[in-house]
Amino acid sequence: MTLTAMEILERCRRAEDDKRRLQERIDMYWDAAGHMTASLDGIGSRSTGEADHTSALLAKIDAVEREIKQRDDEYNAEVLAASQLLEKLPDLECSIMTGFYIRRESLKEICANKNRSYGHVSRCKSMATRRLRAISAEEVTRLLPEWYVEGEYKRIKSKHK
Repeated sequence: MTLTAMEILERCRRAEDDKRRLQERIDMYWDAAGHMTASLDGIGSRSTGEADHTSALLAKIDAVEREIKQRDDEYNAEVLAASQLLEKLPDLECSIMTGFYIRRESLKEICANKNRSYGHVSRCKSMATRRLRAISAEEVTRLLPEWYVEGEYKRIKSKHK
């Protein structure tokens, strides 16, 4: 299992979008549950089929809520590793990369915050990217908790089956 420094930073930047998509799935399931009408059988109780559908939706909601919790845990591990990786950069590069990947700022926002030109910020980001790409995958892996590395390995392996 090899994760690069840039992959960790990209995962940090994508985390909020990942969690938003998961929350949208939960909202969709709750919406579906809300639109289910109470089917009544001859004695005024719900049909077995409807209870099965409701139980299935609740199970899906629970599973996605567990995915959100897992993504939160992964994000926390990624931010800690990213912070340690970014500490290896010169101050301005570290600040730019932190703004872009951790705080999810645009380059224009970073330029305004740092009172620097877009070209300068872009060059610093490129230089920082080159420096981070030079960090070995083994060094990156050492910064991550064992549960994260094992979980990532399992996900990669299952995608290639």
